[in-house]
Amino acid sequence: MRSIGYSFDSAVADIIDNSISALANNIWIYVNSDPTSLYLAFVDDGKGMSEEELVKAMKYGSFDSAQQRDENDLGRFGLGLKSASLSQCKKLTVVSKQGGSLCAAVWDLDLVKDNGDWSLEILGEDEIASLPCIEKLSSFSQGTIVIWENFDTISNIYNGATYKGLTDNVDNLFDYLGLIFHRFLSDKLNIFINDTPIEPADPFLESNRKTEVGRTYDLTMNDENGVERHIEVTAFLLPFLKDITDDQKKKLGGVSRINAEQGFYVYRNRRLIIYGTWFRMSYRSELLKYARIKVDIPSSLDSIWHIDVKKQTAELPPSIKQQLHSCVEKATFSSRRKNDHRLTLSNSSLSSIWLKTTDRNKKVIYKINRDSDLIRRTIQTFEPSDMPKIDLLINAIERSIPYHDMYTDEANDNISDQISDIDREEIVRSVIQYINIYQQTSGKDFVSATDDVVSQIPWNKYEWLKEAILKERKNG
Repeated sequence: MRSIGYSFDSAVADIIDNSISALANNIWIYVNSDPTSLYLAFVDDGKGMSEEELVKAMKYGSFDSAQQRDENDLGRFGLGLKSASLSQCKKLTVVSKQGGSLCAAVWDLDLVKDNGDWSLEILGEDEIASLPCIEKLSSFSQGTIVIWENFDTISNIYNGATYKGLTDNVDNLFDYLGLIFHRFLSDKLNIFINDTPIEPADPFLESNRKTEVGRTYDLTMNDENGVERHIEVTAFLLPFLKDITDDQKKKLGGVSRINAEQGFYVYRNRRLIIYGTWFRMSYRSELLKYARIKVDIPSSLDSIWHIDVKKQTAELPPSIKQQLHSCVEKATFSSRRKNDHRLTLSNSSLSSIWLKTTDRNKKVIYKINRDSDLIRRTIQTFEPSDMPKIDLLINAIERSIPYHDMYTDEANDNISDQISDIDREEIVRSVIQYINIYQQTSGKDFVSATDDVVSQIPWNKYEWLKEAILKERKNG
């Protein structure tokens, strides 16, 4: 049971599941700063347990997985508290308070091994009084403390540097728990690590007005008892990186995670189970990196979705796959179109400086649009004898596009969109030069030529440009 496959993060999340199911509003996680007496303690202000309930909770498989649970219960098999805890440590202590009475029980695997028997220790008042964080629990009318000690798993992984291993793992909890429980944290739940609050993630960037939210689909399927259950599915399309603030990038987990975490986000009773997968209905691609599909399932469908003990994996039921196809196709099409709109350059547009076309092998290539207004009118100012040199220059530019560097920098949000005052002055000077060329080849006056030029790519994105040009003109 200790080798069931829990990571440190998933084990901690399982303990928090129990606190949420116990209707806790606040959960505190404490790691002892004394390396000689290490413990990790979880304190909550939930409804607590009586001694009878505590003993039952300490039993393996204390709940029938097929039994109907409360719709907000995050439990699954009645194994989480024990299997999650003892996957990380050899001593588990649980102390609970209900109705003003304290009770505590201990699983110590060294004692179990020495006795050759599953001997559950029940602690007395004096022993309870010496437990970590007991003062905090004493200030509540009800609640529970879960204490982990004797971290043999971490010690083995970190070659005996248990304190460093424990603190490193605890530091990583902020991002992980902020994502797994983000919907609870955005509501009424507070989780603290050493009294520092965990901020909720925002995987769909619902706080950004440029996020595109699709319609919500209400899908139905029968549970194992033949009762019809409802599944809600909503597609989201994230904004371009330039439209995402630094704080929102942090809530996404960083720019590098945008591509890796595209796809489905499956929630069981609002708790995130699995994310960043397409369930083989599509494939991970740079063109799909903005697509996210939120799926809400009830716990009554656990067995059909194959939710495992750790609540880390799920499988898409064949009966629901066909119903999801429409949503997936719309989300992936929208993401491709979003990227294509940004990258595709129209062959028919006279303002596009670049053309996106294909070679004889149907591979995409980018070429300078010699028919664009800017290129064509500029070339007309040269002598015919200069054309071979101009062609040589244009061909050299086309063949030396740093595709890989551009892709890497864009994926890591390292391309600057900021324009300094010096950049503005340079843009204004260069555009005025082109307006003069435009006037020569079009016969239009300065104001009309300015209107035409500032409406073209790439200058049409600068709303301030026309006013700046006319001001320079006025100043001579």
